[in-house]
Amino acid sequence: MTTAAFSAFSVEPFPWISPGDDLGSVITTALQVQDVSLHDGDVIVVASKVVSIAEERRVDLAAVVPGTLALELSARTGKSAEVLQVVLDESDEHFVAGERGPIIARHRLGYQLTSAGVDRDGPDGVWLLPADPDGSA
Repeated sequence: MTTAAFSAFSVEPFPWISPGDDLGSVITTALQVQDVSLHDGDVIVVASKVVSIAEERRVDLAAVVPGTLALELSARTGKSAEVLQVVLDESDEHFVAGERGPIIARHRLGYQLTSAGVDRDGPDGVWLLPADPDGSA
């Protein structure tokens, strides 16, 4: 199949996603409200963070106990030991790029990402990547 043309658009305004939301229903409703219909072959792109929020993949940093390696990395980089522990828990291997970071880590799913894809949620939490991105899709 040859692609003769390509177009992209965003669904705006996109509703605020809350933990536990049925993301498929939210997307379908947003498309209906904006009178957008999908056709065979259309592709929907959704940021992993939106999926993580809907799937309640948040870690409260108050519940994280940093281990020795996380404490060592924290002293070296100035980054939160709790966040670094979550990065270590989510990854198979890592390295520090430069003297103070960032931490580049290979996530358990095989992706090599900054901080293993761990995304801050203010001062007291982080979001993890979806547990099963293919299943979520």
